[in-house]
Amino acid sequence: MMTTKEEKRELLHRQWEEQIAECESSNMPVREWCAVNSITTFILPFRRV
Repeated sequence: MMTTKEEKRELLHRQWEEQIAECESSNMPVREWCAVNSITTFILPFRRV
């Protein structure tokens, strides 16, 4: 059984995965997509392994 903390972390990861998929399918540069979607880019660049 997951704890509340684990559930929150899992939800956050799913949200990130959805946002990354939306960004990739938009064919927009990452920084532009983030600006349009009001997402800060202080953690960029990110690398997918």
